[in-house]
Amino acid sequence: MTASAGEVIGAPAPAAVGDGPLRVVHLVSSLQLAGLERVIAELIEGQRLAGLEASALVVHEAGVLGERLVAAGYPVRVLGAPLARPWQRVPRLVEALRTEVQADVIHLHGGNWWSYARSIRAGTRAAHLYTLHGEHFPPRWQDRVTEFMGALSTDHLVLVSEDLRHTARRNLLDRWCPVEVIQNGIRKLDLDFEQRPRSPGPFTLVHVARTELVKRQDLSLEVVRRLRADGIDARVRFAGRGDARPYYERLAADLGVAEHVEWLGIVPDTEIAGVMQQADALILPSDHEGTSIALLEAIALERPCLVSDVGDSGRVMAAAREWVAPKGDAAALARIARAIHDDPAGAAATAARVKVDVRRRYGRAAMVDAYTRAYRTVLARR
Repeated sequence: MTASAGEVIGAPAPAAVGDGPLRVVHLVSSLQLAGLERVIAELIEGQRLAGLEASALVVHEAGVLGERLVAAGYPVRVLGAPLARPWQRVPRLVEALRTEVQADVIHLHGGNWWSYARSIRAGTRAAHLYTLHGEHFPPRWQDRVTEFMGALSTDHLVLVSEDLRHTARRNLLDRWCPVEVIQNGIRKLDLDFEQRPRSPGPFTLVHVARTELVKRQDLSLEVVRRLRADGIDARVRFAGRGDARPYYERLAADLGVAEHVEWLGIVPDTEIAGVMQQADALILPSDHEGTSIALLEAIALERPCLVSDVGDSGRVMAAAREWVAPKGDAAALARIARAIHDDPAGAAATAARVKVDVRRRYGRAAMVDAYTRAYRTVLARR
């Protein structure tokens, strides 16, 4: 089943709660397979289960997750606005908001914050909430201008991590609209999984991230080099794509570990659990992170996780600070990996303890409840 431009496909509205179901429309450029879009899918599914009339308004194309939501019976409206023609995109969005969208709250994610926020102001009287999922690293001046101008037309700003507070303060966003932190959540954390025994073989790390310099695949390669120098049969599997892959392939050859590296490319989210369960640990040594969905998924599957202390990764791993390394410290990451390799039973017990702690703070139910309170707060102010 395919969602075409202007078409709405969805399940019947849920039963009314209180004075009636709260109508929430999630506005997004597309619903391709990435962290931001996966959070939106989690929200739509969780909110409808909680009794909200949640739907998606997609400016460009439905994408992988959009098609999946449609197939599952969730309402998705696709405008099909041209990606490269903003002078056509914005009027089309304003028209849709005026004539097609009936909502109490419009929840905007990503995309062109400034122009979309202005479109909402021009096209509807609905309350408007924007979630800032992250920022370019290093930050660009264009993004700072967009964020500042977008805040002028926004009723409420949500940050997905405490680390983004400095962004809000730096760009004076908190002077123009109320700001709060609502952490990402995933349903997998609310579930229990049968632990699959790993197949015999090398000590395997899996690195799930875009293949970009900021994600520091070079540190994962260096960890493998150090482990092998210590006599450990180690390898790393990279899941994700990006422009820096040729650079990292040359680096793997220079380090002498090319034969112990596997490039998986894009792994569908329906298959990533299997990849993680066949690894001994997730490694996430980025220079910059918000709240990583890959990290939350690995924790849900009770996999050991080696992370750099950036973004909210350290806060997520509060129950296992021994698995958190200083930013850019390959030696510390290698020491953590060796400890996990040398004591797999202890690592498994720690991973189970981490899940108990993280489930309470980053489960989907907690995220849905927090956003519902934010919607009610915005509506009460208006």
